[in-house]
Amino acid sequence: MQGLLAETAGLVIFVRTVQTSTFSGAARSLGTTPSSASKSVSRLEMLLGAKLFRRSTRLLTLTPEGEAFYQRVTPLLLREIENSTDVVQSHGATFGHLRVSLPGEMGRLLVGPIFSRFMQSYPGISMEIGLTDSHVDILRDNYDIAFRVGNADHNGLMSRRLPAWIWF
Repeated sequence: MQGLLAETAGLVIFVRTVQTSTFSGAARSLGTTPSSASKSVSRLEMLLGAKLFRRSTRLLTLTPEGEAFYQRVTPLLLREIENSTDVVQSHGATFGHLRVSLPGEMGRLLVGPIFSRFMQSYPGISMEIGLTDSHVDILRDNYDIAFRVGNADHNGLMSRRLPAWIWF
Protein backbone atom coordinates (compact mmCIF):
# COMPACT_ATOMS: atom_id res chain seq x y z
CA MET A 1 0.00 0.00 0.00
CA GLN A 2 1.50 3.31 -1.09
CA GLY A 3 1.94 5.96 1.54
CA LEU A 4 2.06 3.92 4.73
CA LEU A 5 5.70 4.82 5.33
CA ALA A 6 4.73 8.48 4.97
CA GLU A 7 2.36 7.95 7.91
CA THR A 8 5.04 6.80 10.37
CA ALA A 9 3.94 9.44 12.91
CA GLY A 10 0.44 7.92 12.81
CA LEU A 11 1.93 4.45 13.26
CA VAL A 12 3.95 5.55 16.29
CA ILE A 13 0.92 7.29 17.82
CA PHE A 14 -1.24 4.21 17.11
CA VAL A 15 1.23 1.90 18.88
CA ARG A 16 1.65 4.30 21.82
CA THR A 17 -2.15 4.68 22.09
CA VAL A 18 -2.51 0.89 22.32
CA GLN A 19 0.23 0.78 24.97
CA THR A 20 -1.27 3.58 27.09
CA SER A 21 -4.96 2.81 26.31
CA THR A 22 -5.73 6.51 25.75
CA PHE A 23 -5.00 9.25 23.25
CA SER A 24 -4.09 11.49 26.21
CA GLY A 25 -1.45 9.05 27.46
CA ALA A 26 0.00 8.62 23.98
CA ALA A 27 0.04 12.39 23.45
CA ARG A 28 1.78 13.03 26.79
CA SER A 29 4.48 10.48 26.06
CA LEU A 30 5.07 11.87 22.55
CA GLY A 31 4.86 15.58 23.43
CA THR A 32 1.70 16.35 21.44
CA THR A 33 -1.98 16.99 22.17
CA PRO A 34 -4.71 14.36 22.51
CA SER A 35 -6.55 15.98 19.60
CA SER A 36 -3.48 15.70 17.39
CA ALA A 37 -2.98 12.07 18.40
CA SER A 38 -6.61 11.23 17.61
CA LYS A 39 -6.39 12.97 14.22
CA SER A 40 -3.18 11.09 13.36
CA VAL A 41 -4.85 7.77 14.11
CA SER A 42 -7.91 8.81 12.09
CA ARG A 43 -5.66 9.61 9.10
CA LEU A 44 -4.02 6.20 9.50
CA GLU A 45 -7.45 4.55 9.58
CA MET A 46 -8.46 6.39 6.41
CA LEU A 47 -5.27 5.28 4.69
CA LEU A 48 -5.83 1.67 5.74
CA GLY A 49 -9.55 1.72 5.05
CA ALA A 50 -10.33 0.13 8.43
CA LYS A 51 -11.27 1.29 11.94
CA LEU A 52 -8.50 0.44 14.42
CA PHE A 53 -10.26 1.60 17.61
CA ARG A 54 -13.77 1.65 19.01
CA ARG A 55 -14.14 5.06 20.63
CA SER A 56 -16.48 6.44 23.26
CA THR A 57 -16.10 9.22 25.79
CA ARG A 58 -15.30 6.61 28.45
CA LEU A 59 -13.45 3.83 26.69
CA LEU A 60 -11.03 3.17 23.84
CA THR A 61 -10.66 -0.43 22.65
CA LEU A 62 -9.04 -2.08 19.65
CA THR A 63 -11.18 -3.50 16.89
CA PRO A 64 -10.22 -6.98 15.64
CA GLU A 65 -8.52 -5.27 12.69
CA GLY A 66 -6.72 -2.93 15.09
CA GLU A 67 -5.52 -5.85 17.21
CA ALA A 68 -4.27 -7.74 14.14
CA PHE A 69 -2.55 -4.62 12.81
CA TYR A 70 -0.93 -3.89 16.18
CA GLN A 71 0.40 -7.46 16.45
CA ARG A 72 1.85 -7.21 12.96
CA VAL A 73 3.28 -3.66 13.11
CA THR A 74 5.01 -3.56 16.49
CA PRO A 75 7.77 -6.10 15.75
CA LEU A 76 8.37 -4.99 12.17
CA LEU A 77 11.32 -3.18 10.72
CA LEU A 78 10.43 0.01 8.83
CA ARG A 79 11.13 -1.63 5.46
CA GLU A 80 8.44 -4.21 6.20
CA ILE A 81 5.68 -1.82 7.32
CA GLU A 82 4.37 -1.40 3.76
CA ASN A 83 3.51 -5.12 3.69
CA SER A 84 1.52 -5.04 6.95
CA THR A 85 -1.74 -3.63 5.57
CA ASP A 86 -2.89 -7.00 4.24
CA VAL A 87 -4.12 -7.98 7.72
CA VAL A 88 -6.81 -5.27 7.65
CA GLN A 89 -7.73 -5.27 3.98
CA SER A 90 -10.10 -7.88 2.67
CA HIS A 91 -9.42 -7.35 -1.06
CA GLY A 92 -13.16 -7.17 -1.76
CA ALA A 93 -14.26 -10.09 0.41
CA THR A 94 -16.16 -9.54 3.63
CA PHE A 95 -14.84 -11.63 6.50
CA GLY A 96 -14.43 -11.62 10.25
CA HIS A 97 -16.30 -12.26 13.48
CA LEU A 98 -19.41 -10.22 14.32
CA ARG A 99 -20.81 -10.00 17.86
CA VAL A 100 -24.47 -8.95 17.90
CA SER A 101 -26.78 -8.23 20.83
CA LEU A 102 -30.53 -8.62 20.27
CA PRO A 103 -33.48 -8.30 22.66
CA GLY A 104 -34.93 -11.69 23.61
CA GLU A 105 -38.26 -11.85 21.71
CA MET A 106 -37.06 -9.79 18.75
CA GLY A 107 -33.94 -11.91 18.58
CA ARG A 108 -35.91 -15.14 18.40
CA LEU A 109 -37.91 -13.69 15.49
CA LEU A 110 -34.81 -12.44 13.66
CA VAL A 111 -32.42 -15.36 14.04
CA GLY A 112 -34.09 -17.19 11.11
CA PRO A 113 -33.81 -14.27 8.63
CA ILE A 114 -30.28 -13.54 9.82
CA PHE A 115 -29.13 -17.04 9.07
CA SER A 116 -31.13 -17.51 5.88
CA ARG A 117 -30.26 -14.16 4.28
CA PHE A 118 -27.26 -12.53 5.88
CA MET A 119 -25.12 -15.61 6.44
CA GLN A 120 -25.74 -16.87 2.90
CA SER A 121 -24.76 -13.47 1.49
CA TYR A 122 -21.63 -13.21 3.65
CA PRO A 123 -20.16 -16.70 4.19
CA GLY A 124 -16.86 -15.22 5.44
CA ILE A 125 -18.58 -13.80 8.52
CA SER A 126 -18.82 -15.82 11.71
CA MET A 127 -21.47 -14.54 14.09
CA GLU A 128 -22.05 -14.66 17.82
CA ILE A 129 -25.52 -13.58 18.93
CA GLY A 130 -26.35 -12.58 22.49
CA LEU A 131 -30.05 -12.48 23.42
CA THR A 132 -30.79 -10.15 26.34
CA ASP A 133 -33.42 -7.57 27.17
CA SER A 134 -30.81 -5.57 29.13
CA HIS A 135 -29.07 -2.68 27.45
CA VAL A 136 -25.49 -3.84 26.95
CA ASP A 137 -22.47 -1.55 26.98
CA ILE A 138 -21.29 -2.13 23.43
CA LEU A 139 -17.67 -1.19 24.06
CA ARG A 140 -17.16 -2.78 27.47
CA ASP A 141 -19.01 -5.98 26.51
CA ASN A 142 -17.18 -6.07 23.16
CA TYR A 143 -20.26 -6.08 20.89
CA ASP A 144 -20.02 -4.83 17.32
CA ILE A 145 -23.71 -3.99 17.05
CA ALA A 146 -26.77 -3.99 19.30
CA PHE A 147 -30.38 -3.92 18.13
CA ARG A 148 -32.94 -2.48 20.53
CA VAL A 149 -36.64 -1.72 20.48
CA GLY A 150 -37.64 1.77 21.60
CA ASN A 151 -35.61 4.93 22.04
CA ALA A 152 -31.83 4.77 21.86
CA ASP A 153 -29.66 5.68 24.83
CA HIS A 154 -27.82 8.93 24.29
CA ASN A 155 -24.39 7.48 25.06
CA GLY A 156 -22.39 9.05 22.25
CA LEU A 157 -22.55 5.98 20.03
CA MET A 158 -24.01 5.98 16.56
CA SER A 159 -27.60 4.77 16.31
CA ARG A 160 -30.01 4.38 13.44
CA ARG A 161 -33.71 3.75 13.27
CA LEU A 162 -34.42 0.71 11.08
CA PRO A 163 -37.70 0.36 9.17
CA ALA A 164 -39.76 -2.72 10.08
CA TRP A 165 -39.78 -4.03 6.51
CA ILE A 166 -36.02 -4.50 6.51
CA TRP A 167 -36.28 -7.80 8.42
CA PHE A 168 -39.23 -9.40 6.73
